[in-house]
Amino acid sequence: PNVAGRYITTNDYGIRSPWSLREMVQRARNNRREGIRNVVILGGSVAFGYGAINDEQTISNVLNDMLKEDGYEVFNLAQGGFTSFMDLFSLSAIGLYLEPDVIVVMEGYADIHHLAYESKGGELAWGLFSGSEKKSDPEFAFGFHYENLEAILQLGTHSDRQVILALLPLSGFENDSTIENDKIRKIWAFYPRVRAMMRPVAENKNGEFLDLFIIFKEEKKSSINFFDQAHLTVTG
Repeated sequence: PNVAGRYITTNDYGIRSPWSLREMVQRARNNRREGIRNVVILGGSVAFGYGAINDEQTISNVLNDMLKEDGYEVFNLAQGGFTSFMDLFSLSAIGLYLEPDVIVVMEGYADIHHLAYESKGGELAWGLFSGSEKKSDPEFAFGFHYENLEAILQLGTHSDRQVILALLPLSGFENDSTIENDKIRKIWAFYPRVRAMMRPVAENKNGEFLDLFIIFKEEKKSSINFFDQAHLTVTG
């Protein structure tokens, strides 16, 4: 919380914003009264902006700049390491108070990372199942992921809100990037199943599925878009 530096700004809740949480809520409510549509972004470190050289180059801020003339404002609630479980918590505890018209959930990597690799740190993002054997069971993990996304969509599509589930791209998966590919080869086998799971849960709950891999699939020099296996450069 309360980081103010050359490269990054966070508020009193560690959210990537120049406004305190109270100010964010008030700003969002004012937007509703003035006819400005609120967009909330959920996700992990990619959505948070890990890899951006400053606050202006984060995905959320780039989107905000693109959409503000059309009457939108983007609020970024993503945090490093967040999985679908923590996205659900963040939406229910904070995001709904921002009265969102659109909710964008950018994820996939963090949930699958727990399946492919043994944790080297805390496992809080798994919620009640941290440290249990269940987290290494693919069927349980995919089911848990599905249920979290379904709950997000149920919360999100209430009151005519629009929810977009966006599948994060990876270096070397369906693109020619070679950035740290050796570190994530185990994840590639799981990613088609994530895609196959995210699409129907979105469609079944009146949301939309956005496959971000298509952006990089035809890119001939896609290594410029990644600075490591999963995080995007400013170009990306």
